[in-house]
Amino acid sequence: MRKAPDFGFKIPRDVNPRPHLIIFWFHYLRLSTSYQLAIRYRAGNMSEEEKVNLPADFDLVLKTYDDFGNVWAVDYVTWTKTRWRDLFDANEVMPGIKTLAFLKEGQEHKEGEIEAKLTKYLSKNRPQLRYPKTFIMAIPMYSNKNRMLDEVSFALDVYYEREAKEPPVIRPVPKPKYALLITKIRDRAIKISHQIIVVKANNPKWKLWYIAIKLKLSPNQTETIKKAEELRAEAKQRGEKLHPSQKATDEKLFVNAVVGRYMRHAYLLAENAARGKFPSLDEIYDKDGKKVKTYFDYPSIRQLLIEEHLRRSRMNDDDD
Repeated sequence: MRKAPDFGFKIPRDVNPRPHLIIFWFHYLRLSTSYQLAIRYRAGNMSEEEKVNLPADFDLVLKTYDDFGNVWAVDYVTWTKTRWRDLFDANEVMPGIKTLAFLKEGQEHKEGEIEAKLTKYLSKNRPQLRYPKTFIMAIPMYSNKNRMLDEVSFALDVYYEREAKEPPVIRPVPKPKYALLITKIRDRAIKISHQIIVVKANNPKWKLWYIAIKLKLSPNQTETIKKAEELRAEAKQRGEKLHPSQKATDEKLFVNAVVGRYMRHAYLLAENAARGKFPSLDEIYDKDGKKVKTYFDYPSIRQLLIEEHLRRSRMNDDDD
């Protein structure tokens, strides 16, 4: 079973299922062309002509950007420490026992001190907890711990017995600002789709079937393609041409189609992520209601990847 990342606090799965996919949400935002436009828009680096040609639902992208921030300006681990809880946690503070005062033997409290603490609890702390049922007790420490706990337990039992006769208070389930969608999209497909775009950005001249070979996709077909390419190289050295039956044309077409489908999925995952939905393969439409074609700004992605690699290298050098 996949182990969820340690975010330093527990993730309520009933509030946010599939939390391990949040890292992919972050990285798919990096691939989104719309999100890159939002980064430039908020930075004021966009001409009036470019603003006219922004996506039809660019307001949704800007909203996501305002919440998630510039994902290229920070690494994922740092981002989780500053953004994760506000976006994906239900922001509900769990009730806990709060000591309002502790009086030593023979000690008299200062005038109004306990009253002030009680007032603060009732007017500030308890509202923050959404007004939970609360016992306010004075516990004289005249006996041992077990005796005192027995008395507290008895008081609670009496209360619960009386409460059982009253109708229960139904509290609404708190919802986070963003939540992972429960879809049939498999984790592996999300990972492969992302890998393909990153590999393509770093190697713009690679053919789709060659990317499949490097990522070990469709092994039956890619093995045939690899053998065909070896035969082609040998034939070229001899100054000959490879016979059409040896070129693995059908296998290349098949693999290209598979990789192309992954690329389309990557585009939809990235653009829906930029619009506040993940993982989603919902189609993206332009102002005329037509489906938007798959497009990635590969040169920009490649440059940003290079810059991030240089930043990490400098950080490692500084640590040394």
